Amino acid sequence: LLEALAHDPQGLEMQDWLSHTAHLLGNISVLLLSFQHNLQNRMDDNVVIPEPVALLHTGRPGCPKKLIDVEFLTEAVSTSRQIKLTELSEMLGVHRNTLRRYMKCYGVERKYSNLTNVDLDCLVTEFKKERPD
Repeated sequence: LLEALAHDPQGLEMQDWLSHTAHLLGNISVLLLSFQHNLQNRMDDNVVIPEPVALLHTGRPGCPKKLIDVEFLTEAVSTSRQIKLTELSEMLGVHRNTLRRYMKCYGVERKYSNLTNVDLDCLVTEFKKERPD
């Protein structure tokens, strides 16, 4: 390209532009390689991957006991998550009855709304007063 531009009347201007552009692209290339190197060597010490199910080897015959983390279970069945229990049990690798048993054991309830029973009763009573038919 530089030889072709040398014979062109506007070649000198283009040579300067090409040289400047090549210099900028070289700098970008060096920065990208440095960025890639930093990403590959970055330590993820602050990242904690939760282990929602722990295996307890009892030394007895059969499969090990599966212990589900209570905090994970509480968050997973919260009203904001909308995760079906069947899907959750499949993700955790436990039977749905095992999941329900741990929910009952931990006192974790599956709620579909943040309304308490008293609030719901009040709403139904008000609705019936406004629309008796």
